[in-house]
Amino acid sequence: MKIFKNTTIIFVLAVFIFQFFSSQANAIILLPPAIDITPNLNIDFSFDGIDIQESGIYPLTINEIKPSIYTYSQNIQGDVYAEIYQGVLNNAQLVSSIKTDNSGTTTAPHSFTQTGDYFVVVYQISNQCQLLICFPTTQQEIQDWLANGKAWYIDTSYDWGIINFTITEQQIPTCCSNVVFLPGLQGSRLYKQQMFENKLWEPNTNSDIEKLYLTDQGESIDSSIYTEDIVDEALGFNTIFPAALPRVPCRKVWKPSVSKIE
Repeated sequence: MKIFKNTTIIFVLAVFIFQFFSSQANAIILLPPAIDITPNLNIDFSFDGIDIQESGIYPLTINEIKPSIYTYSQNIQGDVYAEIYQGVLNNAQLVSSIKTDNSGTTTAPHSFTQTGDYFVVVYQISNQCQLLICFPTTQQEIQDWLANGKAWYIDTSYDWGIINFTITEQQIPTCCSNVVFLPGLQGSRLYKQQMFENKLWEPNTNSDIEKLYLTDQGESIDSSIYTEDIVDEALGFNTIFPAALPRVPCRKVWKPSVSKIE
């Protein structure tokens, strides 16, 4: 019995001495039995309704806050954290960290401020005791290992999952204008189909003007009059909307009554 106690004390001291000197080299120490530090938890992550998949590339609007949803197993015990890092595993910077409610689904606002590589992790913090010695892993130790691969001790029995992905900046199309061009009062040419297409406005004769008369109720006396384009020049001079017209991509046929035009 005495020999067992002495052996236990010597072993404890040896472990502490080994941990101390190893910490100077920033090594990860695995107490026996050694367990691989590999993901063992299936997680899902979505941003603004987009399901983020492993190694996926996603064009997003930078600096736009949107809901992020973390989904994971409900069987995890202890404290569970969901975090986003910019970079790759063991060479990254922590950008977001939340403590979940262990419900299996957690929603939080987030925005990506830069393009580049990212990964999201969900992990559990547990207090593991081996050989009567407890070395609880802290959140800071896990964050240090995820960010730079350096920690003096990592309890490898906890559950964790990871998704790696890349964010690119969403390109806004520049091919089309969002401006609606309204010619304004007397800015549309007016036509009437006779034996040939007769342009009434701009008028060539007084009879063209007479065809544009309105009734006492403000309605056109001739409902067959229509428009096809806008007035781009007058009296041979290209002086009306000279800068705007070349930027108008198309001219759509519009056939209202004259009263609606005027």
